[in-house]
Amino acid sequence: DAIDWITNGDAMEQEGLFRIGAAAHDLQLIKQLVEEGVQLRNVLQGMESIDPHCVACLIKEYLRELPG
Repeated sequence: DAIDWITNGDAMEQEGLFRIGAAAHDLQLIKQLVEEGVQLRNVLQGMESIDPHCVACLIKEYLRELPG
């Protein structure tokens, strides 16, 4: 869902998308909702505005947590 959101909107036009960090509060809020069982696509659709860097950080954190 996060990759679809990034690639299907204007997010790819953001400068430094995977380099610039996101607001810690927004990132924590999204992670908490997902951990509580809310589908990520519903979280992204339910937020009025979301920083594309936040979604990119979610992807980066997921990839970091994969077993190596």
